[in-house]
Amino acid sequence: MVDMRNRCEGAWEEWKFVPTCFKDTMFEHFQERWQWDERDTQLIRRAWNRHFNKCYKDELTKARKRAKVKASINDIADTSGHGPSWIAPEHWDELITKWSQEKWRARSHKASVSRRTEHNGSMVKHTIGFIPISQHKLVLEHELGQMPTQSELFQQTHSYEKGKGDFVDNKSMAVNVISLKYVF
Repeated sequence: MVDMRNRCEGAWEEWKFVPTCFKDTMFEHFQERWQWDERDTQLIRRAWNRHFNKCYKDELTKARKRAKVKASINDIADTSGHGPSWIAPEHWDELITKWSQEKWRARSHKASVSRRTEHNGSMVKHTIGFIPISQHKLVLEHELGQMPTQSELFQQTHSYEKGKGDFVDNKSMAVNVISLKYVF
């Protein structure tokens, strides 16, 4: 995240709003520090982008929390002048305006509730984080050299060590056992 902190030049409330030219420059700096087979560049770029998507979100969350503490308030709308050093004050104020909008607050609240909601007596658990299942399917297809089965994809996303370890919970293990029973 050091690259981002040294180069944050806008009021981007999400990674998807960071201009492509900015991301390209950051990726070029990344390429200068690391080496890989050129054939893997596209795959590495996707992984790099997913990583920064998560990191950027996490850094903004930390920045909001710290600003509230610095300002001794609970409302992000009142944190002008309390932003992090890596975001220019004028950009911080633009972000505050965006975060203060009802649409953003409602979306944030909905996501927060979803993360804490129990389904059938347990929290929804998997090991894929924010990465879409479709992306995991592509990666697994690349690793296996063929399209993964639903069972392989389920095991990959609901057990530790990329499908080789224990399931994340008893419910996932039970679903796997039941699905294998009906498939074979």
